[in-house]
Amino acid sequence: MKYGYLLFGDVFVFDVTYRINHYEMMCTSFVCMNDHAKNVMVGCGFLMNENVESFVWLFEILFEAKDNVQPKIIMTNQAVSMTNAIEK
Repeated sequence: MKYGYLLFGDVFVFDVTYRINHYEMMCTSFVCMNDHAKNVMVGCGFLMNENVESFVWLFEILFEAKDNVQPKIIMTNQAVSMTNAIEK
């Protein structure tokens, strides 16, 4: 995942599934597109809630694992808490 992120991580899509599992946690995924127009999953995580602090924590952990390389563009569903976290 780290190699895929370093190669194709200029733009990624960040999405959240909504509490569809037994533990009532949200599964988040970070997906990029490679040079063959194929999806490449570059990270994922589980969150208990959708507050700004949770998203900031998740982004910090992701970027730390990816040598602090940040993408140029993050595409989301425009949730306010995600947008505020991305700005931080």
